[in-house]
Amino acid sequence: MVLLHIGLPLVWLVLSAGYSCTASSEDDALEYLKNLEPQLSHACNLEKQAAWNYVTNVTEETKALAAAASLEFLNFQATVQKEILENFSNWKLYSSSLKRQFQHLSIIGPGSMSKADQDSMSLLKAKLDSDYASTTICEYKNPDNCGLGLGHLDKIFNTITDYDELEYYWISWYNAMSTNVNASMYSEYMYYQNILARHNGFSDMSEQWLTEFNPRDSPNWSAKEFKKEQINLWKEIQPYYNILHAYLRMKIRENPNYKDKIEKTGSIPAHLVRGFGLSRSSMTQYYETTKPFPDAQSIMESGTKALNNAGYTVPKIVKVSEDFFNSLGLSRMTDLFWENSMFEDPKDGRVVNCVPPFEWDMCNGKDNKDFRIKVCGEVNMDYMTIIHHEMGHMEYFMEYTNENYIHRDGANPGFHEGVGNLFSLPISTPRHFQCVLGLDVGRDVDCQPNDIKSNIPTPEDINYLYELALDKVTKTL
Repeated sequence: MVLLHIGLPLVWLVLSAGYSCTASSEDDALEYLKNLEPQLSHACNLEKQAAWNYVTNVTEETKALAAAASLEFLNFQATVQKEILENFSNWKLYSSSLKRQFQHLSIIGPGSMSKADQDSMSLLKAKLDSDYASTTICEYKNPDNCGLGLGHLDKIFNTITDYDELEYYWISWYNAMSTNVNASMYSEYMYYQNILARHNGFSDMSEQWLTEFNPRDSPNWSAKEFKKEQINLWKEIQPYYNILHAYLRMKIRENPNYKDKIEKTGSIPAHLVRGFGLSRSSMTQYYETTKPFPDAQSIMESGTKALNNAGYTVPKIVKVSEDFFNSLGLSRMTDLFWENSMFEDPKDGRVVNCVPPFEWDMCNGKDNKDFRIKVCGEVNMDYMTIIHHEMGHMEYFMEYTNENYIHRDGANPGFHEGVGNLFSLPISTPRHFQCVLGLDVGRDVDCQPNDIKSNIPTPEDINYLYELALDKVTKTL
């Protein structure tokens, strides 16, 4: 029998008892997973709760508590991993579903890493996250106004166009961030990550990460070949990206303030095309001045005006998103969702890690009701699509809430994002705004079912597709 102490608060968990050594039957394996299920969920919930408290209120105290909870969960995973390797060495011979669960459980833990290495890795991650989220700089035009963090800078990069001001914010933030999160600190963290990966049988952590994309746990799959597939996919997209980049560069150079600072056939300076945050592109800030049809409004423009004219709030956008998914036969949000989610940047002085927006399954076991989103939202079409994207994650969580712990996740890390992106597209149409929401976006839309007047794209359609390209194609880099 193995007793595990997993804290915050203190809880003693019995992991297993009486399993035969080395090889176990599938019945033994099923019984083990049945007993492990509530313990895994509980341990995960403690870690999730501490992480939520941290990202919604960044302080030294919440950082320390999040780091401690992360370490406790890491230790729990290590204990599970050790038990599986000792008592279920034949798991690769199990049926497909069992094998997938045991494969996941056998590699997620820190293996035989020393406790000192585990502690160092956990504390380093907490510090990296905290230092990144809390990096701030001073305002360009008012140097006495400091404390501008990622949330402020993300908004700035989507509103201003002055070359020197953009360059100042870009260089200042990255200089400040790299002072806090220096290369040696990150290298040290990856040193421990690679130790963990090697104990799990991988060459390094990148190989371990990529195994999550292994379809059906194929024995012939390899991380090296997967990387080649991604390179080949990029080669297919690259010609379209090159056309988009060349068109955008041409239009930007028409601005006399930019022409002498951007080469006719060169790259666009980074501070002009990328915003702050994780994988967020700000090429869309040039949409208004570069759109193919200057006099035609896309749904992103007319939709924002319609939302504001109708007095929408961010919570109301969340509510119409819930209505949209419910109309498809999917579930309404739980009471805990409405009680615990963060829809807007709070005005109570808290430092919040706003970027990126994020979805949370709080890991409360089967029949869980605690799902949350963290969005520092605003009333515009960008957040209309972001919120529908995040709500797509919520529906996915709710659909698999009664599955086993290992199966309460996407088929691979890209699948969840695919679900979110899928549902953010149909709501970004004039037909949805006028026929479903009853909001006028200035388009001639017939709301009769299946009445498609023409397949010929309008100037508004082309502008919209161009704006999508600025947002989506650039994120393939």
